[in-house]
Amino acid sequence: MENREESRLTSAELANLWRLYITENLMYQFKTPLIDNCQDPDIRSAIEFSRAISEHYIVSIENIFRNENYPVPTAYSENDIHPQAPALFTDVFCLHFIHQGAQLGMSKIHEMMAVAVRQDVWEVLNQGANDFKDLYQQSLQLLLTKGLYSRPAFLPPEKESRFAENKHYVSGWLGNQRPLNALEIMSIHNTIIQNGISKAILRAFAQVINDKKLRDYLEKGAETASDIMRELEDWLIMENTNVTATLDSEILPTETPPYSDKLMMMLIANVGVGSLGVYGNALSTVFRRDLGLKFMHLMKDAVQYAQEGLHLVIDKGWMEVPPQFPDINTR
Repeated sequence: MENREESRLTSAELANLWRLYITENLMYQFKTPLIDNCQDPDIRSAIEFSRAISEHYIVSIENIFRNENYPVPTAYSENDIHPQAPALFTDVFCLHFIHQGAQLGMSKIHEMMAVAVRQDVWEVLNQGANDFKDLYQQSLQLLLTKGLYSRPAFLPPEKESRFAENKHYVSGWLGNQRPLNALEIMSIHNTIIQNGISKAILRAFAQVINDKKLRDYLEKGAETASDIMRELEDWLIMENTNVTATLDSEILPTETPPYSDKLMMMLIANVGVGSLGVYGNALSTVFRRDLGLKFMHLMKDAVQYAQEGLHLVIDKGWMEVPPQFPDINTR
């Protein structure tokens, strides 16, 4: 049996639980108006399941924090949503958002499980991981059934396995370029999907947010996401492969905000973290130098945009910070 010292939360467990609590609390509040305004019963069921996953984490992590005498994060509340506001997104957008969230959730939770030591922490994460898998399948089947799923390109089968014949395989700036391989197509496709969702959220929030400075920031992000999608789609067009449809038409015309400015800005920050993960994965899988350089630039620009957003939310007093070591200079 572990003694008290050994059974305390490690810094890794504390960090992941804190981050997960903040994120799932945010998502719980964000999904509430989506459920209230959803017209399609199948899609509403998927959103409700997604919100139930968020609730599982909120309740479980609160219990762990209280038992360990850590303060429960303030996070968000029903005060950050406006129940009487009209719908901002169509059901189609909601389904895409839920599906993308399930994908990211599966990835992130397994990373957290890999550093979980305590059994209760591992069990909380594992239950959520299983739920995210079920949500992924539920949302995927809905997208397929409704003809909304955007498949990556298909590649014809080759006669035999191949090896790079020369260093031209990793070139990509000058002269003839080799065709994109499957890993590169996957990375481009995933990046377009992530930016399509990001752009729709940015444009929708810019449409209803109250603060002009924040609105300008969101509009800048939407234009950047649009530019990224166009450039990456050009690579697919050169390979004569299919291009992913945008979600621009899934934003509804309203100027009444369903959320507080704080919630909208912090959701954008959360989406930005997801984009950085997609860019990082892409950078680790592409071989052509032109693609590698492109994803490096995307990461740099995303970090700069995120920093600009952090400065805005810090100025507003909205940025809650994770637990840290005591400052010895204040003792």
